[in-house]
Amino acid sequence: MKLFAMSMVVAGVLAGVPGWQPGEPSERDMQLAFEGALAIQVRNAIDFAGEAGGPEAITAIRENGTDQFAVSAFRKLKCQRDAGRTHRCDFQVDLDLSNGKFERKLSGHFVKDAQGLRYFQEI
Repeated sequence: MKLFAMSMVVAGVLAGVPGWQPGEPSERDMQLAFEGALAIQVRNAIDFAGEAGGPEAITAIRENGTDQFAVSAFRKLKCQRDAGRTHRCDFQVDLDLSNGKFERKLSGHFVKDAQGLRYFQEI
């Protein structure tokens, strides 16, 4: 009974969040999916640099720290269901990069699959 009551409280709180829909990704899950996608993009860029410029290019990237980033702030703005398990979401992200801050409002698609939530940049 306590579990049911707690579930009802949580559901009531979430129902009070503007724009929240059942099945919608949480802000934390969105941030983790975004960070994972960005890490893959960085790895791909390093691989390409290695193919084009050899090991020296990879060393230069790592020495300059241009392969490093940190998410200093992430805020979910709004989401809407597309199709199936896909949500199109707007969010604000602040990144700390080797050459300064990157602060942007972005949109993208968040998809739930067997590996969890994944982010795909909107083009």
